[in-house]
Amino acid sequence: MWGNIRLSDAGKGVAAGSVPLSAIMHLLANNEKSLTDSRNAARSPERDERLAKWRVPYSRLAWIALGINILIILIGTVVRATNSGDGCGSHWPLCNGEANPLLSNDPQLKTIIEFTHRITSAIDGPLILTLLIGAFVLFPRGASIRKAAVCTFVLTGVEAFIGAYLVKKGLVATNTSITRAVWLSLHLVNTFFL
Repeated sequence: MWGNIRLSDAGKGVAAGSVPLSAIMHLLANNEKSLTDSRNAARSPERDERLAKWRVPYSRLAWIALGINILIILIGTVVRATNSGDGCGSHWPLCNGEANPLLSNDPQLKTIIEFTHRITSAIDGPLILTLLIGAFVLFPRGASIRKAAVCTFVLTGVEAFIGAYLVKKGLVATNTSITRAVWLSLHLVNTFFL
């Protein structure tokens, strides 16, 4: 209700129209002409053209993110099938207390598998954050891609939290507890939504 008012109503405080509240703050700090100029610049064809050229790289980045997520799922399957979930001990985000256990003398296969899963997951986080930011910069308010980017970001965060929880609580490898079954199921369901 208070987020939009018409320029002609700016001094009256009437809610309606299409100028964002931040633009009104700009109007109060400067003058009506600069506000009108900034609104026109924001809607200019040049600006739209500049943003449009970034949509193709954004699309490519989204395909790369999808590929990395599929890779993470496949490596996670290998982690589960080989009981390598405890390959880094109960340390997270470190692996056996080290930033890179592959540099240590003769790491075990399960450590290599689990560490590979963590590295690919670590690459995914900033990539998904970049997609989220890009969705809000490149696409208009209400665009479904914004909603999809938010959902992807949240589900990726939940996935990381559940994975870390499983490791920190020792609910990995040969643990047969009900607690592990519940958390592992949540991990799988979240992966399906992702």
